[in-house]
Amino acid sequence: MSAAHPIGVWQILDATQLAQLELTGRVAITLIVEPPPPGFGPWQRCEYREWKAAKADGLPTTELEQSYDDQFRAVYWVAHRASNQTEGSAS
Repeated sequence: MSAAHPIGVWQILDATQLAQLELTGRVAITLIVEPPPPGFGPWQRCEYREWKAAKADGLPTTELEQSYDDQFRAVYWVAHRASNQTEGSAS
């Protein structure tokens, strides 16, 4: 089993702190994650089965978990090998 790999730091605000922000409507949260390793394309969101297969194949994968009270959700991401755009191009 591999160790957990932190991909960012974020802070949870309590109810008092949230009230002080006087937010209206929806709130967006931006997470900054490490880019995929060299040789791989951008992160692409995928379903659990594709994520699990990619992880078994050794491709870079990321799983973001979120919970609120008793609700839980996971979002899965995979990076595929980047295609070489210059290969086979006319000069």
